[in-house]
Amino acid sequence: MSVGSVHKDGKNWRYAFTFHEERIQKGGFDTRKAAIKAMEAKKASIISVGGNLKKNSFPNAYSEYLAEMKDENTHSWWRNKVTYGKYFESHFGNVPVQAIHEFDVNRYKHSRKKNGDISTGTIDKELATLKHFFKWAKRKGYCGGNPAAEVKKYNDDNRRGVSLSHDEARRLISLADPEMKVRILLALGYGLRCGEITAIKLSDVDFINNTVRVSREKKRKRSFVTLSVPPDLIKQMRSLKRGKDAREGYLIPNEECYKRWRRLLKDAGLPGKIRFHDLRHTAASWQLEDGQNLEAIRKFLGHESVTTTARYLHVDDGQLDAMSANTLAGLL
Repeated sequence: MSVGSVHKDGKNWRYAFTFHEERIQKGGFDTRKAAIKAMEAKKASIISVGGNLKKNSFPNAYSEYLAEMKDENTHSWWRNKVTYGKYFESHFGNVPVQAIHEFDVNRYKHSRKKNGDISTGTIDKELATLKHFFKWAKRKGYCGGNPAAEVKKYNDDNRRGVSLSHDEARRLISLADPEMKVRILLALGYGLRCGEITAIKLSDVDFINNTVRVSREKKRKRSFVTLSVPPDLIKQMRSLKRGKDAREGYLIPNEECYKRWRRLLKDAGLPGKIRFHDLRHTAASWQLEDGQNLEAIRKFLGHESVTTTARYLHVDDGQLDAMSANTLAGLL
């Protein structure tokens, strides 16, 4: 908002100032003092209704947000944000970003919950995206606050996923086909993501020295880690069928995993809500049980922050009781 000016317009006085490249002016004032007073009142009126903010509709602002996030997020996370945006725009419509309040975000949260096909975990991810979006929008000058900041998530403990027991894991492995078995062992043994396993090429596997080179992507930054693999697992890798067409040259012949994973859960008598990614959670929790510290597990999972790692760790009440009993045993 410019400082503005007043000037003589014939016999009367007129004020003028610019706001976001728009010229705002009014004349007909008897004195210069009256024009200045009216101009200041107009400025105060604009600011009081949030007029000092840049006006931008939610769809336009979210599109701008996605364009910036594309270079900062991994492809899978950015793709999720694109999907969430469709639900956001359906709910918030074409209203200005500055007109959205905490009540509106809470209403979105509860409307999504009414759909029984959507897990609370997914809704929490959507709320996290909204919180990040409004934080970005505030920096851009599109809103004065973050209406999603105080909206509570459904999973208050902020942990992600579930952890399987050793018996459940063994049951899955015993029923899995050779390819799925290798996938599961890599996820449990090294905390690898599904995409990281699928991306392993035959050239990444050293069948003589028993190592596997894995590509890891974090915020569009790619790094590589070389893992030492037991001979038995290397032998299973060697026996896998070779991929064809688009999968030629890859260790895992089939890219599709979701449907087979669902069938395997059903055959093993395990809940269908368990994701393949939960094997990564399981790997982290098992490392914790074996006495590894948080920093070691962070490096094991390839996280940048221990805060993220902490959300992957799952400790049940039985473990807590055992920990308390062991502590007291040395004191009593």
